[in-house]
Amino acid sequence: MVVEKKGREVKPGSGAAPRKNSPLPVAQSHIAGSLRTAYEETVREQVPQEFLDLLGKLS
Repeated sequence: MVVEKKGREVKPGSGAAPRKNSPLPVAQSHIAGSLRTAYEETVREQVPQEFLDLLGKLS
């Protein structure tokens, strides 16, 4: 099926893939690195004593 868009034919799904010169892969890489760093910092944090006290009351 071909759909017309502003006077030109567009095949379904043709707009979904990023273009070769698109900054999308660079942005995705930056976002992935930022998320990885945030996760690693969170994992290294100490568990607050209040949480440990609450967990102790459960047992």
